[in-house]
Amino acid sequence: MLPIIGQVLRISFPDRPGDGEYKATVIAFDVEAIITTIPMSKTSSAQTTAFSFVRERPIVVRYHGPDGAIVFFPTRIKTLSVDPPQLEIYLAKPEDIHREQRRQYVRVPVSLPIRIETYAHGAAKLYDLEMRDLSGGGLSILLPPKISLSVGEDLRARFTLPNRNIFIDVKCQVVRISDRNEFNYAVASAQFIDITEVIRQKIIQYTFVRQRELLILKQDISRS
Repeated sequence: MLPIIGQVLRISFPDRPGDGEYKATVIAFDVEAIITTIPMSKTSSAQTTAFSFVRERPIVVRYHGPDGAIVFFPTRIKTLSVDPPQLEIYLAKPEDIHREQRRQYVRVPVSLPIRIETYAHGAAKLYDLEMRDLSGGGLSILLPPKISLSVGEDLRARFTLPNRNIFIDVKCQVVRISDRNEFNYAVASAQFIDITEVIRQKIIQYTFVRQRELLILKQDISRS
């Protein structure tokens, strides 16, 4: 359940909860550490960041698991460097990695057209596919025969939320791919990366609308 390259981490300090949370993106791993971008906070300056991330300081790292649940673990800072600009934090032991059972975002089934753009092997490719579910944290896509994606692969997703005809253009990263079924179809699950909170809230509002639609449909079926 470790994070993957490109995933956004939320870092906080158990010794000073008032310092708030910082966000950093995983860029690499080594044998004992996760390497991230320089953590940033909307309320902190670069100097405050450098002061906060001192060697051996205890931190708590949180991120989304493949199913949308919150995963977290306590660890310590290994080093913060300016050249190259990066943070190294010690890898957690498996027994120290915890998972909250609740999901932060409600996932709803949908059947929406989606256009994805991939960048494998340095060449951009466009595919018009079908979205299977959607949440404020990510989405899943039906992969027909002869179209494949890889875990960790970045892609760009474009789709329209039908309730208000809102066009969404967002970057994603593939976190899980199911086995192919008897018809050679698979489902790829992807999480949003670098998404603005304005766009996320529009998606969440749609999921609430979709939940109500499904509830009404279920009630109509039960009465018929």
